[in-house]
Amino acid sequence: MKKLLLAAAALALGAWLIAQNAATPKPLADLTPAGAVLYLEARNFGALLTDWNNSAEKKTWLASPNQQVFSRSRLYLRLEQAFQEYTNAMGLPPDMALLNSVAGAESAFAIYDINNLEFLYITRLPSARAMQSVLWNARTKFTARTAANTPYYLKSDGKRTALFAIAGDLLLVATREDALTGALALISGGTAPNIRSEEWFQQATTAGAQGGELRMLLNMDKLLRASAFRTYWIQANRADLAPFRSGINVLNRTASEMNEQRVLLRAEPTAAPDASSTGALLALAQNAGLYRVWAQPEAAFARDLITSKILLPGPSLAVPSRTAPTASIEALQLGSSSDLETRLDGAPFDPPGPVYKAEAIQALLDANKPQALLLLQSSRETPDRVFVTNDSIVAMQSAANWDAAQVRNALRAAVEGLYTTSGLGVGWRERRAGNDAIQEMDGLARIAFAIRGRTLLIANNAAYLQPVLASNAPAGASVAYAAGYRTAAELPNYTRIMRLIEAPQANNGDPNEPPFFSSNLASLARTLQRAQSVSITAQDDGRQLKQSVVYRLTR
Repeated sequence: MKKLLLAAAALALGAWLIAQNAATPKPLADLTPAGAVLYLEARNFGALLTDWNNSAEKKTWLASPNQQVFSRSRLYLRLEQAFQEYTNAMGLPPDMALLNSVAGAESAFAIYDINNLEFLYITRLPSARAMQSVLWNARTKFTARTAANTPYYLKSDGKRTALFAIAGDLLLVATREDALTGALALISGGTAPNIRSEEWFQQATTAGAQGGELRMLLNMDKLLRASAFRTYWIQANRADLAPFRSGINVLNRTASEMNEQRVLLRAEPTAAPDASSTGALLALAQNAGLYRVWAQPEAAFARDLITSKILLPGPSLAVPSRTAPTASIEALQLGSSSDLETRLDGAPFDPPGPVYKAEAIQALLDANKPQALLLLQSSRETPDRVFVTNDSIVAMQSAANWDAAQVRNALRAAVEGLYTTSGLGVGWRERRAGNDAIQEMDGLARIAFAIRGRTLLIANNAAYLQPVLASNAPAGASVAYAAGYRTAAELPNYTRIMRLIEAPQANNGDPNEPPFFSSNLASLARTLQRAQSVSITAQDDGRQLKQSVVYRLTR
């Protein structure tokens, strides 16, 4: 009797273990071979694809100037070339119809070589549906092979290779054979290294948020070495990314927002910036069209920001060239007869004209090193309703209280060569804004400032200072960096400004090419107009950089 009971108990335990294994399938990362440069995981890829296909954003973008320009770009043409090569290799196009047929629920996409588009795609798809897919119906055109007792199908024309397999409720698609056969071996219980066993992957998953509708992990060491990444990465900030070893991005959606959590892990730890002073400045940024705040900025960076936004706005006179100079094979001519009239015993003649003295601002900042820096900017229509202008404020938090006389003298010394030769128009008058005193220049220069103890605010419009000073918002979080942009409020004025700037050159370029800012980029912004605002905050402890990006959406 006891033996029967023990046998029954063993059978029950075995059935329970089998049921547990069936109920909790292996994570897709465990089934993805090691060596990927990028790994993307979706909780429900099919649902995401359906959302995109049914979205107003897709319809708007396909008809936009931005899409038209992109369709003529080098990147698009390279992708179109690859599309045609895979069409020739497979005998069927890898288009949206094929993608819809292989889009399952939980899915993973691993890129092993960006340059050659070598990837592995795994999705959970019921076998009955997988056998109705475009790929399965075309299997007779492929060569049948076997790996880990599972058949797979391969087709190649010598330039491109396409493979797929069905293993239970998993559909696999790949462009390199070792990736697909390696995945089949892992599915069958093999012990080869998978992506989860790699150190960069483990560090990223430990540091980053778990779950999410979309999760992307980056092997930065390999990614930065890829020539395609250097060529096509639009931010062109490879030097900024070089210190990081790995990264993870996790995206979640609700009806009112999209939330992206990022973590970048450094290969070598650095000193963490002191972010204790940024919270007080963030409290001033409640209603700005654009705001940016930095912890522990360099004095030269703060000086240049004050110069470009407040004291000497306008286009940069020195545009950096990205074109190498041409080399001449002709002999270098070292002079001519006209040089005989050149005087050698005097200083070069410096013609009179407007003079801006940035060194006056540099001296002010050297004496009061900023611990945090804030830029506020909002556009507005001029009273005559003809033009649009930008109001700007640069605010700084220092370790000690600012001295009003010192600030007045520095600002006057910086700009008096621009507006006067006799000191007229660079005096100061005071206006009140509640308990705050606003100091404003009394001439052509529309420069004003206010001081609140350790906080100095410099503006190009005294009227813009008043609502900022009236804000009673609580202090924000201490962050290494933060920024925000109110798209809904700023896009119409942005488009109008750019249209006015680009209008004179409208007839000088290609008539088929839309203006870059007022048409191309503006059409992309209109496509994404459901995003009313976007904000980013960054925390940096020296070992890892954590960023939170939030897109506020209209319902």
